[in-house]
Amino acid sequence: MLIKSGTSWTKYRFEQHKQSFGAIKVTSLDTGQGANELYAMNQNLRTTDNVSFANINPPIDNNDNGLPGIGKGGFTYGIVFANNTITLPTGGTYITIVITDEGGVNRLISGRFSGGTELNNQSVNSIVYVWRIA
Repeated sequence: MLIKSGTSWTKYRFEQHKQSFGAIKVTSLDTGQGANELYAMNQNLRTTDNVSFANINPPIDNNDNGLPGIGKGGFTYGIVFANNTITLPTGGTYITIVITDEGGVNRLISGRFSGGTELNNQSVNSIVYVWRIA
């Protein structure tokens, strides 16, 4: 490699895996997929890693009356079927909102419950929204 500094040229010879350099300062890096901004991270991250970030709990898609367990800050929903009951996941504390249609009139019920609580006497096809708060 040849590098010009002022009027001088310097020749460098590189051998694979035998070179060491100091920090490189750039604002973006193009790796063939377009320029990317670079930021420090506190962990290695690859597309194959199973990551868990603090305070991020994506909604759990659910469309039956078997509510899945969710972490603090997590959200899910369920649909009440023929037995008119839906049971909250075990552990934790939850805020729920139940939306039901009784004779053409929408009814909204909300509450705070412990994990494992059965929400009884709900109308069939009611939708239960569940957020875990603790």
